[in-house]
Amino acid sequence: MKLFFNIYFIVATVSFSSAQIIDASVCNAAYGEPHYNERNYGDYEYLSIVSWTANAHGVKQFDWFSFISEKYLQKNWKSISSLKLVLHKRSGHKYFAGGQYGENRLRIFPITDKWKESKVTWDNKPAINSQVSIEVNPRDFQDKLEIDLTPIIKKLGKDKCYGFAILLVEFNPNASCLFYSTDTEHKDLKPRFIYE
Repeated sequence: MKLFFNIYFIVATVSFSSAQIIDASVCNAAYGEPHYNERNYGDYEYLSIVSWTANAHGVKQFDWFSFISEKYLQKNWKSISSLKLVLHKRSGHKYFAGGQYGENRLRIFPITDKWKESKVTWDNKPAINSQVSIEVNPRDFQDKLEIDLTPIIKKLGKDKCYGFAILLVEFNPNASCLFYSTDTEHKDLKPRFIYE
Protein backbone atom coordinates (compact mmCIF):
# COMPACT_ATOMS: atom_id res chain seq x y z
CA MET A 1 0.00 0.00 0.00
CA LYS A 2 1.37 3.37 -0.98
CA LEU A 3 0.69 6.45 1.03
CA PHE A 4 0.65 9.88 -0.61
CA PHE A 5 1.00 13.09 1.28
CA ASN A 6 0.18 16.47 -0.13
CA ILE A 7 2.20 19.20 1.52
CA TYR A 8 1.10 22.78 1.05
CA PHE A 9 3.20 25.81 1.80
CA ILE A 10 1.25 28.94 2.49
CA VAL A 11 3.11 32.21 2.26
CA ALA A 12 1.29 34.95 4.11
CA THR A 13 1.97 38.65 3.81
CA VAL A 14 1.63 40.21 7.23
CA SER A 15 0.98 43.92 7.47
CA PHE A 16 1.23 45.91 10.66
CA SER A 17 1.28 49.56 11.71
CA SER A 18 3.91 51.07 13.94
CA ALA A 19 3.09 52.64 17.28
CA GLN A 20 6.29 54.36 18.39
CA ILE A 21 6.66 57.14 15.86
CA ILE A 22 8.70 60.23 16.56
CA ASP A 23 8.32 63.40 14.50
CA ALA A 24 9.32 67.05 14.56
CA SER A 25 9.50 70.14 12.37
CA VAL A 26 12.41 72.55 12.07
CA CYS A 27 12.41 76.18 10.97
CA ASN A 28 14.98 78.37 9.25
CA ALA A 29 14.54 82.15 9.32
CA ALA A 30 16.62 83.07 6.30
CA TYR A 31 16.93 86.75 7.21
CA GLY A 32 18.02 86.56 10.85
CA GLU A 33 15.96 85.88 13.97
CA PRO A 34 18.09 82.92 15.12
CA HIS A 35 15.61 81.89 17.84
CA TYR A 36 13.60 80.13 15.12
CA ASN A 37 16.64 78.11 14.03
CA GLU A 38 17.48 77.14 17.61
CA ARG A 39 13.99 76.15 18.69
CA ASN A 40 12.67 72.60 18.92
CA TYR A 41 9.17 71.99 17.53
CA GLY A 42 8.87 68.32 18.48
CA ASP A 43 5.67 68.85 20.46
CA TYR A 44 3.65 70.65 17.76
CA GLU A 45 0.33 69.11 16.80
CA TYR A 46 1.17 69.23 13.10
CA LEU A 47 4.09 68.67 10.76
CA SER A 48 5.00 71.79 8.80
CA ILE A 49 6.47 71.77 5.31
CA VAL A 50 6.23 75.46 4.55
CA SER A 51 7.90 78.39 2.83
CA TRP A 52 6.51 81.87 3.47
CA THR A 53 7.43 85.51 4.00
CA ALA A 54 6.58 87.93 6.79
CA ASN A 55 6.54 91.62 5.96
CA ALA A 56 6.02 93.19 9.37
CA HIS A 57 9.69 94.15 9.76
CA GLY A 58 10.89 93.91 6.20
CA VAL A 59 10.73 90.79 4.07
CA LYS A 60 11.82 87.66 5.91
CA GLN A 61 11.64 84.18 4.50
CA PHE A 62 10.82 81.22 6.73
CA ASP A 63 11.47 77.66 5.54
CA TRP A 64 10.12 74.64 7.42
CA PHE A 65 10.49 70.95 6.88
CA SER A 66 9.76 67.86 8.95
CA PHE A 67 11.34 64.62 10.16
CA ILE A 68 9.57 61.37 10.95
CA SER A 69 10.85 58.00 12.14
CA GLU A 70 10.07 54.91 14.20
CA LYS A 71 12.14 52.54 16.36
CA TYR A 72 11.24 49.41 14.40
CA LEU A 73 12.26 51.11 11.15
CA GLN A 74 15.66 52.16 12.50
CA LYS A 75 16.48 48.64 13.70
CA ASN A 76 15.03 46.58 10.86
CA TRP A 77 15.09 48.67 7.69
CA LYS A 78 17.31 46.18 5.85
CA SER A 79 14.73 43.41 6.19
CA ILE A 80 11.67 45.49 5.31
CA SER A 81 10.14 44.41 2.01
CA SER A 82 7.40 47.04 1.84
CA LEU A 83 6.97 50.34 3.68
CA LYS A 84 4.26 52.98 3.50
CA LEU A 85 3.81 56.23 5.37
CA VAL A 86 0.29 57.44 6.12
CA LEU A 87 -0.22 61.17 6.70
CA HIS A 88 -3.45 63.07 7.25
CA LYS A 89 -3.82 66.58 5.88
CA ARG A 90 -4.34 69.47 8.28
CA SER A 91 -6.75 70.91 5.75
CA GLY A 92 -8.61 73.27 8.06
CA HIS A 93 -5.57 75.47 8.66
CA LYS A 94 -4.94 78.67 6.70
CA TYR A 95 -1.46 77.48 5.71
CA PHE A 96 -2.59 74.19 4.24
CA ALA A 97 -1.77 73.39 0.62
CA GLY A 98 -4.07 74.95 -1.94
CA GLY A 99 -4.99 78.08 -3.87
CA GLN A 100 -2.62 80.92 -3.13
CA TYR A 101 -0.03 78.63 -1.60
CA GLY A 102 1.30 77.21 -4.81
CA GLU A 103 1.88 73.72 -6.10
CA ASN A 104 3.22 72.30 -2.80
CA ARG A 105 4.97 69.26 -4.23
CA LEU A 106 6.98 67.30 -1.66
CA ARG A 107 10.26 65.40 -1.81
CA ILE A 108 11.10 62.74 0.77
CA PHE A 109 14.69 61.77 1.65
CA PRO A 110 16.13 59.14 4.02
CA ILE A 111 17.80 60.45 7.19
CA THR A 112 21.31 59.06 7.71
CA ASP A 113 22.10 60.37 11.22
CA LYS A 114 20.54 59.82 14.64
CA TRP A 115 18.23 62.54 15.96
CA LYS A 116 15.90 63.12 18.90
CA GLU A 117 12.34 64.38 18.68
CA SER A 118 12.79 66.66 21.72
CA LYS A 119 16.19 68.01 20.65
CA VAL A 120 16.26 68.45 16.87
CA THR A 121 16.43 72.01 15.50
CA TRP A 122 17.37 73.61 12.21
CA ASP A 123 20.89 74.20 13.52
CA ASN A 124 21.53 70.58 14.57
CA LYS A 125 19.32 68.75 12.05
CA PRO A 126 20.55 65.33 10.89
CA ALA A 127 22.08 64.64 7.50
CA ILE A 128 20.03 63.19 4.65
CA ASN A 129 20.94 61.12 1.61
CA SER A 130 20.23 63.59 -1.16
CA GLN A 131 20.88 60.95 -3.86
CA VAL A 132 17.81 58.89 -2.90
CA SER A 133 14.33 60.38 -2.82
CA ILE A 134 10.78 60.24 -4.09
CA GLU A 135 8.43 63.05 -5.11
CA VAL A 136 4.83 63.33 -3.89
CA ASN A 137 2.09 65.73 -4.88
CA PRO A 138 -0.49 66.06 -2.06
CA ARG A 139 -3.05 67.19 -4.63
CA ASP A 140 -3.11 63.61 -5.93
CA PHE A 141 -4.70 62.50 -2.65
CA GLN A 142 -7.81 63.38 -0.70
CA ASP A 143 -7.53 63.93 3.06
CA LYS A 144 -5.13 61.02 3.59
CA LEU A 145 -1.79 60.40 1.91
CA GLU A 146 -0.52 56.83 1.71
CA ILE A 147 3.04 57.16 0.45
CA ASP A 148 5.06 54.18 -0.75
CA LEU A 149 8.58 54.53 0.68
CA THR A 150 9.75 51.10 -0.48
CA PRO A 151 11.84 52.54 -3.39
CA ILE A 152 13.88 54.57 -0.89
CA ILE A 153 14.50 51.58 1.37
CA LYS A 154 15.64 49.46 -1.59
CA LYS A 155 18.15 52.06 -2.79
CA LEU A 156 19.87 52.87 0.50
CA GLY A 157 22.77 50.51 -0.02
CA LYS A 158 25.15 50.69 2.95
CA ASP A 159 23.61 53.83 4.41
CA LYS A 160 21.58 53.46 7.59
CA CYS A 161 18.04 54.78 7.81
CA TYR A 162 16.98 56.89 10.77
CA GLY A 163 13.68 57.97 9.27
CA PHE A 164 12.67 60.42 6.58
CA ALA A 165 12.88 64.15 5.91
CA ILE A 166 9.92 65.76 4.13
CA LEU A 167 10.70 68.94 2.19
CA LEU A 168 9.09 71.12 -0.42
CA VAL A 169 10.45 70.48 -3.89
CA GLU A 170 11.00 74.23 -4.20
CA PHE A 171 11.22 76.61 -1.25
CA ASN A 172 9.66 79.51 -3.11
CA PRO A 173 7.08 81.49 -1.12
CA ASN A 174 4.36 80.90 -0.75
CA ALA A 175 3.96 77.14 -0.54
CA SER A 176 2.67 75.10 2.33
CA CYS A 177 1.66 71.62 3.50
CA LEU A 178 0.55 70.73 7.01
CA PHE A 179 -0.09 67.24 8.34
CA TYR A 180 -1.22 66.03 11.74
CA SER A 181 1.68 64.92 13.94
CA THR A 182 1.89 62.34 16.71
CA ASP A 183 1.01 65.11 19.17
CA THR A 184 -2.48 65.69 17.83
CA GLU A 185 -5.36 64.80 20.14
CA HIS A 186 -7.09 63.05 17.22
CA LYS A 187 -5.90 59.44 17.49
CA ASP A 188 -7.18 58.43 14.05
CA LEU A 189 -5.21 61.23 12.38
CA LYS A 190 -1.77 60.48 13.76
CA PRO A 191 0.88 59.49 11.19
CA ARG A 192 1.86 55.85 10.97
CA PHE A 193 4.11 53.47 9.07
CA ILE A 194 2.73 50.30 7.51
CA TYR A 195 5.16 47.40 7.14
CA GLU A 196 5.04 44.14 5.24
